[in-house]
Amino acid sequence: MRDETNDHFFACYLVWVELRVALWRLETLLEVDELTERVDEALCRQEEIGAWLMDELIRAKAGYLYKGQRVSLLKIDGDELERRLSESLKSLEELAVSLAPDGVAAAGLAYLAECAWAATVMRNFTELESTLSDTGASPPFADMAAEFATQILWLEAQQAELVAQVAMPADRLNALTGAVESLAREWREMVFAYSDRYPRPVA
Repeated sequence: MRDETNDHFFACYLVWVELRVALWRLETLLEVDELTERVDEALCRQEEIGAWLMDELIRAKAGYLYKGQRVSLLKIDGDELERRLSESLKSLEELAVSLAPDGVAAAGLAYLAECAWAATVMRNFTELESTLSDTGASPPFADMAAEFATQILWLEAQQAELVAQVAMPADRLNALTGAVESLAREWREMVFAYSDRYPRPVA
């Protein structure tokens, strides 16, 4: 039987790292005049979710056995996760730019990729939380479900506006969507792999 509470904590951890990486990438676009307002709003919109995720990570008891030491969940593969996820997002941005119609600015396509990434991460998390039982794993998410849904809708609206603005052909959009969906499949597997590898400390 799975430890769903541990699944919940590692899902929170991976979302927290992934969104932090996405926000770092977004901050590099703040100086692009036509994107400043969009990026600034995107950064502000993530504050409540980021604070809730951190509260959940603090709620996870310290004492995970990692490289022979007892540590908090936040110490597990932090640098390695950030590196891997940064590389994945950069590759997604580069793909989006390579698919852009002639004459379209690269920054707008990078922003499109980052919105797709963040929406996918949040959707994956929401779907996973909905499968957890009522034994202590999913109740913490109940209060935030509406906020996640609101942010996903906003990010999807951003994507739709940008796709319309750049007049991206359907075949190129499908290629980008396929790459994002591939990352989505990997995400759930990663959550379960970490949860199994690092059992929750015994109280």
